[in-house]
Amino acid sequence: MGNCLSDVKGGKQAVGGGAQAVAGVDCSAAASGQNDAVNYFFRTKGEHALFTPIELSLSASKLLDRDIVSKSDPMAVVYMR
Repeated sequence: MGNCLSDVKGGKQAVGGGAQAVAGVDCSAAASGQNDAVNYFFRTKGEHALFTPIELSLSASKLLDRDIVSKSDPMAVVYMR
C-alpha cells in the first residue's frame, strides 16, 4: 500500500509561496540534521540501515478546479513496489 502525505508548507515552497533559499547558504546542512538524528538514534540501539532517505519531486499543471466554493486540493498517491 502507499502512504498519504500532506505537507502544506512544502507545497507552498514548491509554488513560490514559502520561504526562499538565500544565495550562498547551504540548505542541505539543515535538512541533513534530521537524518543525522534518526541515524544516531537507531545506531545507539544497535539497529543499522533501517531507513533509506529518498527525495521525490512531483509537478502538476493545468489542474481542473472541481470545487464550487473553494479551490481544489491536489493530491498525489505514491506506491512502492
